[in-house]
Amino acid sequence: MKANELRIGNWVQCQDDLDGEPDYVHHLDFKDVDRCRINYIGEGNYLGIPLTEERLKRFWFEQGSHPTMFYHPEYPWFELEKTDKGFALTVNAFYVITLEQVHELQNAFKPLTGEELTIK
Repeated sequence: MKANELRIGNWVQCQDDLDGEPDYVHHLDFKDVDRCRINYIGEGNYLGIPLTEERLKRFWFEQGSHPTMFYHPEYPWFELEKTDKGFALTVNAFYVITLEQVHELQNAFKPLTGEELTIK
């Protein structure tokens, strides 16, 4: 994961605390191309959080009619299907992208719905 994939509000995991709670991105610094910083710490100290079924449920997604399908109850046209590479995002039945990490889901959800994902 690179800092330029993130935006304020994304969730990431600090390498020094892999068993702890995820960190909320509140500061991004791109002034020095060779030393991008996330929350005032070098980007190499952070990892993307793998997207899982459990994490989808924490973001209010519900399981669809098929066990590999998930949708958001407020935006039923925003669907995710579990694949061997992550979760395939479809919008109104059109494939958009495959997501592997939480910040990628957050970055897709906000522009398509106008809302931030919230955690239960």
